[in-house]
Amino acid sequence: MFIVPQNGNKGFGYTHFVKRPAGNMILDAFVYRSAGQWKPGNASRKTMAGAFEGLRDLTFDRAVLWTGYARAEFAVPVVSVNATVDAMIAGCTRP
Repeated sequence: MFIVPQNGNKGFGYTHFVKRPAGNMILDAFVYRSAGQWKPGNASRKTMAGAFEGLRDLTFDRAVLWTGYARAEFAVPVVSVNATVDAMIAGCTRP
């Protein structure tokens, strides 16, 4: 397992990346899913885009998300890393 800076290498906000024989995973405390949509928090799209761009260089097939009792999606299959990152950024509600 190793960590990946999520915030443009500013020194806070990390994603854990786990290499495993059954498929690589990211463990992310930054984003969650609700009703099948990515919800990256309330920061601006510009701020969040810098955070998520670092994931494009990784190969993973599952995202384990921020969890809470109200959440129903915890381990989301990832078919395309680029499409997933684009969807996470698009989920930002503020420009």
